[in-house]
Amino acid sequence: LANGGYVVVWTTSGNGEADEIFARIYGADGLATTGEFRLNQYQTSAQDEPSIAALPDGGFVVAWSSYGQEETPNTNRTEVYMRRFGPTGAAVSDELRVNEAIGNYQRSSQIAVLDDGSFVIVWQGIDSDLNGVFAQLFDVDGDPVAPDGTPGLSEFRVNMEEFRNQDEPSVAALTGGR
Repeated sequence: LANGGYVVVWTTSGNGEADEIFARIYGADGLATTGEFRLNQYQTSAQDEPSIAALPDGGFVVAWSSYGQEETPNTNRTEVYMRRFGPTGAAVSDELRVNEAIGNYQRSSQIAVLDDGSFVIVWQGIDSDLNGVFAQLFDVDGDPVAPDGTPGLSEFRVNMEEFRNQDEPSVAALTGGR
């Protein structure tokens, strides 16, 4: 984090019925500054596969896979969700669906924060053949934007090849804000 501390996120059985995403914040000295706290708002079915990135303002953003949230609960469909938090772990946004297309399997998200505090989330989804890699940009306020800056969800496919699987995406920010 901006103050030299760090955040650890994980999946746990939160309410005895579904997996949930939890976190704990630590200071630069390695001592816990918070207790464990739940990140996801939706508590039906399972939330897992969290990824996290520190934001320049001292907060952090977390993305995860949520099963059945956009359809009948407990289906085998997953969507990617994200939520932003301030330096103390207080939520500064509600959870937001990252993927534009609903259905199939959207999972294995990763986050990269750009120089200006905007960020990109990449994930594995379904393209015309099997698995593909998709991305969504977010502005400094955590609102989704298209690559041209137009507001709103506007996922884009990263991989050009649509034959076979493109799996397990990873993303990194480059110098110069790219």
